[in-house]
Amino acid sequence: MKTIEVKTEKGMIPVPCYEVEGCKGLVVTSTVFGRFEVTHSKSGGLIIGGYERAVNAACLMIELYLGLKEAGIDPNLDMEEFQRQVLSSEVQCKILGNMTIIQHINLIKPIMSFSGESPWEGEDESPFTRLEELKAVLSEQ
Repeated sequence: MKTIEVKTEKGMIPVPCYEVEGCKGLVVTSTVFGRFEVTHSKSGGLIIGGYERAVNAACLMIELYLGLKEAGIDPNLDMEEFQRQVLSSEVQCKILGNMTIIQHINLIKPIMSFSGESPWEGEDESPFTRLEELKAVLSEQ
C-alpha cells in the first residue's frame, strides 16, 4: 500500500493513502484508526477530516479537486500558496453547489461532528455510486 508523510501533533508520520487517478495533489489518508481525511499530498497537511468512511472522504476529495480546477488553483502548490489561493478565490464552483471552495469546506466542517454517514443507504444514495459518478466526471477532464 502506498504511504505519505502527514503532519500531526507528534510531527511527520507515514500513513496509508488512497489516490484516485487524475486527481493529482490530493489523497485520502487515515491518521487515526477509523477516521479518514483529505490531505494535501505535497505538504502532508490536512484539508478536511473526520470521515468515518473512506469512500465519503474520496468523494469529497474528487469534488474539491474538480472545484480547484474550476477555480484555476493548482493543488500541487506549496501549502502556504495553496491556502492563500483557496482563501482568496471568489470563483463559485458548479461542482460545489455554486460555492467557493472555502465556503464549501466551511459548510462541510460543522456537519462533520454529525456526519450523517449511514451504512444503510440505498444504491442510488450510496457514496459508492457517487464516487463512480465523480470518477466519470474526472475522467472527462
